[in-house]
Amino acid sequence: MDELNEIRNMLKNIVEVDQVSNRAQLFLEGLKHSGKSEIAKFAISDECNAMLAAAKEQNYTALQQLMSQHK
Repeated sequence: MDELNEIRNMLKNIVEVDQVSNRAQLFLEGLKHSGKSEIAKFAISDECNAMLAAAKEQNYTALQQLMSQHK
C-alpha cells in the first residue's frame, strides 16, 4: 500500500504544483501498464477513473477532494 500512497502523492504534486491536466492524465493512464497487479487494479478502479475525469476536465477542486479522501 505504500506504493499507492506514493502514487497518490505524485499525482497530488502534479496537480497542485504543476496544475497540468495532461500530465495527470498521462500519469494515471500509465499506471495501467505498471506490471504490478495492485497498481493495475487501482488504475482501472472507479477511484482512479474519477481522478482521471477530473484531470481531463481540469477540475482541480474535484481532483483535490478525491485525493484528500485517502490520506
